[in-house]
Amino acid sequence: MARKITIQLSEESIKAAIKELDKYKKELSKKATILVQKLVDAGVEIAKQEVLTLGAFDSGELHDSLDGMMYTDGARGIIFTDCGHAAFVEFGTGVVGAGSPHPTMPWAYDVNQHGEKGWVYYDEKQGRFRWTKGMPSRPYMYLTAKQLEEKVRDIAREVFAK
Repeated sequence: MARKITIQLSEESIKAAIKELDKYKKELSKKATILVQKLVDAGVEIAKQEVLTLGAFDSGELHDSLDGMMYTDGARGIIFTDCGHAAFVEFGTGVVGAGSPHPTMPWAYDVNQHGEKGWVYYDEKQGRFRWTKGMPSRPYMYLTAKQLEEKVRDIAREVFAK
């Protein structure tokens, strides 16, 4: 919604206009912070849904570790995870990952040259050895960014219309 500030060429009118501009600047700054927070919150929810939709829900560690944070300046926020295997889910691994690579990012697949033989690893959570040739890319964060790009205008309209 556009705001009109009308002034006359008098010292008092100009001072009142400056005061009105300062007030508007503060409102704008608050709304920008609200916008960033809403985008972070929406992004966390989208990322969690993408993990489920893409079948990347194993122990729940990745899903449950997704979170958002605002920087103290209020102008920036991030969506993050501290899950140790998050990048492997996003980008994929081994020859399987090379067959379905991440949409945008170059990533080294099958770096240990296991090829079709695959490899065995110990799964601490399940207390057993497992075998794999890798995993396909399940780009939950890439898809989250794409969905946020589609929603940012609507969220901004909602915030700035108030």
